[in-house]
Amino acid sequence: MATWASAYPLDVVMSKMQAQGAQVRFQEGSPRGMAWHVAEMYRSGGVRSFFKGIGPCLLRAFPVNAVIFLVYEQVMSWL
Repeated sequence: MATWASAYPLDVVMSKMQAQGAQVRFQEGSPRGMAWHVAEMYRSGGVRSFFKGIGPCLLRAFPVNAVIFLVYEQVMSWL
């Protein structure tokens, strides 16, 4: 869960950049870089904007990692 929490802000910025790429395809304007997105997110929402939606992500992390561990152990026992 700590790895999800540490990587989540970059994932949010990446999602914003991907959405912006789709918008530029249909509108005039040039794509903006990562630094612009980080500054814009911080300006508009502060640090909280980088962690929007982390609750459901962390709730999902435990069962996903448990299933991965279970499948890994099962495959290792078959080999």
